Amino acid sequence: MKKLLLVSIGPIQDFIASARRCQDLWFGSNLLSRVAKAAAQAIRAQGGATLVFPGDIDHDDDVANKILALLPPGIDPQSAAQAAQEAMLDQLMGDAAAAFDRVEPKYFHRDRAMAQVKDLLEFVWVAVPLPDGGYVSARKRAEALLAQRKNTRTWQQVSWGAPVPKSSLDGMRESVIDEAAYDFYREKPDKLREKYFVKPAERLCGVGLLKRLGRAEEEQRFHSTGHIAAGPILAAIERNGAACDGLVTAYINAIDCLKTRDLRLAPKIYGRQYQAQAHNPFAEHEPLSYPQGLYSLDDDARTFDASLLMPSRLPTLFGEFWGSGPENADSLSDPGNADRFKASKLKAAQDALRRLLSAAGAGAEPCPYYAILLADGDHMGKAIEELTSAEAHQSFSSELSKFAQSCRTLIRDHGGSPIYVGGDDILALLPLHTALRCARALNAAFAAAMQPLCAKLTLQPTLSAGLGVSHFLEPMANALDTARAAEKLAKVRRDSLAIMVDKRSGGRLEVAGHWNETWPLDARIDDWCRRYHSGALPHAAAFELEQAVAPFSVDTKDLATTDVAEFNEVIAALTRRVLARRRSQRGEAEFDGALAERISARIRTDSLATALEQVQAIAHELQIARTFLDAYHTAWGSHS
Repeated sequence: MKKLLLVSIGPIQDFIASARRCQDLWFGSNLLSRVAKAAAQAIRAQGGATLVFPGDIDHDDDVANKILALLPPGIDPQSAAQAAQEAMLDQLMGDAAAAFDRVEPKYFHRDRAMAQVKDLLEFVWVAVPLPDGGYVSARKRAEALLAQRKNTRTWQQVSWGAPVPKSSLDGMRESVIDEAAYDFYREKPDKLREKYFVKPAERLCGVGLLKRLGRAEEEQRFHSTGHIAAGPILAAIERNGAACDGLVTAYINAIDCLKTRDLRLAPKIYGRQYQAQAHNPFAEHEPLSYPQGLYSLDDDARTFDASLLMPSRLPTLFGEFWGSGPENADSLSDPGNADRFKASKLKAAQDALRRLLSAAGAGAEPCPYYAILLADGDHMGKAIEELTSAEAHQSFSSELSKFAQSCRTLIRDHGGSPIYVGGDDILALLPLHTALRCARALNAAFAAAMQPLCAKLTLQPTLSAGLGVSHFLEPMANALDTARAAEKLAKVRRDSLAIMVDKRSGGRLEVAGHWNETWPLDARIDDWCRRYHSGALPHAAAFELEQAVAPFSVDTKDLATTDVAEFNEVIAALTRRVLARRRSQRGEAEFDGALAERISARIRTDSLATALEQVQAIAHELQIARTFLDAYHTAWGSHS
């Protein structure tokens, strides 16, 4: 009899989440995909075995941690599972060995690091008989058995414990860099970074070091948060290319004194054009090409991390990456003179950057925020439950695989960096001036992929997406928390987009809305931005709106005798009045009828409390729009 083999590899979330840098985050996700793909390939190699999920491991960049396979009568499930586990470990340990070869061995506890990596992943499997026509019941039984197996896992004492500091990433495992290295390189932190890939106050375990050392393939080179946040600046440079050419070269020459491979300076900026779907919300929507050296993923020369275009980064970078050679130290023994030389180089770089940003029309202080997009399919489990055969499930998996492959292209076409795209799960970094359009494009792609498969299903799968907007210097853990909170908010109603902005100068702002609303959230944000830009909205509109309705924000029990329709109309009229104030001050007509009706429609509800909540939501949208407006102005200029 045929059998269903179900395999789970973990842990997932903790391993991916414990990251301090984008590279750590990306490689944690990528490594799990690589070992899962190796396991899936090993199962498929068991003559006659068929993968049900994942769909297309030969082309998928990211493979989920759960594998479902159909085994013919002649294959022993235990042998297939053992082959998969061995392939997983071979991939994991091979990657670790290649990464650790880059570490100076003198103060590196390699055996401890390898033991920690070997104990990292848990491999759990179950197999159940598959009678003819019994696919649904067999799959459900396999899922139930897998859950029981995870609850009865065995624990063993670790072999790598030691009385040394724990990893500063997650505090779970012991450091593998001897403390003597920190003492020896106390006065040479750049050498500590070069030989052991840590900062003086940082401790890394074997797992953390593996993520830190993980090399991306050239076509998957991962960008920093600063590079992504600088997307609008790149758009500005491209928009004013002729005026910026010489100034870009002058700026690169000014920062060439920073001797570090981490910055990946490019001696030449312009080359082949990388098409990114940026658009000017204040004019016609049109594609924009980014300069090769600034944004390309496959430059023949070293790439240029665009975080160097952030004025606030320069002092820090000069502090971290200032070389110790005679070309920087001025070959003089006087420390004071060397410091003055360094200060003069920093000022020259700042002046060169200021001239470049001015010529690009990006402003003296470009928008420093970026977005982390987290998206997940809705009702996927229920959709799979309605698939009555392994063949139908295979087709479903195949379409998900095609969708995932298209997502990577969509994200990169919008100037972003995909971290993980597996099936209906998406994690990516996006510049603010393209984030809304990219989220909309991903939703459209998901709907197109699901439509032919799910036309007959009771509950259609949809996509919920959260955009977490954070400052590029915000710790990665905090930025991820914001994105997860946004995704959770989108999941409340499902088939929704949620935006959560974590401003450094205040608390979080959050809004959400269905994709298919008459006036959807992404369109509303762009609409508010256009009105701010044209001067039709006062800059303090959000706060004035909250003040205007504050007297009504009382316990609804006190308004029990109030006519709901009349109350809501009063609130709608106040809202329209506040938002139209700038137009009336300038002697212009009030809002166009369509916008006035849209505002009123949002507030006309059957509940007094809900009407006030809608006004609060509008106020949040207006504040969030200001953040996106900053990015739009950086990309397109304040007077486009």
